[in-house]
Amino acid sequence: MIYSIISPEERCQICGKRKAEFLCDMPKAKTKMLHIKNSDGTTDYKNSFKIYMRTCDKKICDKCAVDLGNDIHFCKNCMNNILKKRGIK
Repeated sequence: MIYSIISPEERCQICGKRKAEFLCDMPKAKTKMLHIKNSDGTTDYKNSFKIYMRTCDKKICDKCAVDLGNDIHFCKNCMNNILKKRGIK
């Protein structure tokens, strides 16, 4: 059997063993972008002052990801937090 070496940057942040394939999509906070600057230094008013959703973004492998469908994946830690808040488990 041939094993490949996975760099620390590519490893799953839950198990630390396998290659991460997804980022956790669990919403964490809303953030408002203020002035976005263009490369020439002018302000991009079209994309400024929009509200964006920040997500957990932990790197997770296929085995540590909870697949919710529609290409949405949560890490096990976020899923456990949801279940605890709901009184499940």
